[in-house]
Amino acid sequence: MSYPPPDYDPSAVPSAGAARARDRGLTRIRGLTGWIAAAAVAGTAALGAVYTHVLPGGSASPAPAGPTAHNPAAPSSSAATHRTGGDDDGEEGDDDGGARQPALQSPAQAPTPTQQQPQTTTGAS
Repeated sequence: MSYPPPDYDPSAVPSAGAARARDRGLTRIRGLTGWIAAAAVAGTAALGAVYTHVLPGGSASPAPAGPTAHNPAAPSSSAATHRTGGDDDGEEGDDDGGARQPALQSPAQAPTPTQQQPQTTTGAS
């Protein structure tokens, strides 16, 4: 094998200017990719914030810290403030006719462990 090969064309070798132009293009594309990634992260965070406010049950306010005292005679604070403000957003099926749901209560007796073996049923026949 001889060097250079017989089909070698010296005019086909890229010049130094072409290599610099390619490197500049790659650098610009790399920077553009970084900006696109940053915009995607910012857009995701913005959509998450919007959906937090729009979807039912979402809240941007932090939950109250610490446990609250349980008083079965008084309605819970979350049940009392659930329907305040009178915003009727036109959803059907959620009208309770002004009746309040009873507050959750703890059971009269705590659950006790059993001595039975657990039952397992498989789908095999």
